[in-house]
Amino acid sequence: MRPKFTDRQNDANARPGPHLWGPVYERVQSESGDRIVATVPGSGIDLILKLTEDTPGPYGILYVLVVPRKTTPGRYQLKEWLDRSSFVTYLERYRAYFEGDGRHHIWVNCGDESLVVYDRHETLFLYGDLEEFSGVLDDLGYSAGEVRIDFAHVHSYNEEFDDDELSIVNSDDYIYFDLVRSRDL
Repeated sequence: MRPKFTDRQNDANARPGPHLWGPVYERVQSESGDRIVATVPGSGIDLILKLTEDTPGPYGILYVLVVPRKTTPGRYQLKEWLDRSSFVTYLERYRAYFEGDGRHHIWVNCGDESLVVYDRHETLFLYGDLEEFSGVLDDLGYSAGEVRIDFAHVHSYNEEFDDDELSIVNSDDYIYFDLVRSRDL
């Protein structure tokens, strides 16, 4: 299986390896509000679970399929909000897919003003209580710095995960919305 997100190699014969981020986060101001952009140097699911540990729930899930292999691009919103236990079970069910494939983004509404977006560049966009989020990141050994995706890279869409894509988009548990592209998450 190819890694989810790799640096583009200058050598055509080189086998691409995963892009490895250091633990860095950046507070960014924009017209739509402040946010934190954080790298995912390890498990994205573990990081989401840690960042949402003290949020109240219930949790809303929006699965954004950008580059489908078997179905239709779009936004697939889970109809039911999940309690903490169901939320953890959901993330564990799709852990390998969410962490190992670059065809999608995952948006998590935390039941308060907090939103966590796990994007296909192995970064998180954090909205809401930025002091709380930065405190968790600091405790995890992150440091403040720039997070830029200004280098040539490749996303992998691995055949091994086609059944997971189908499981989500063909489920009656989701509401489908057209894909809306935005340059400003």
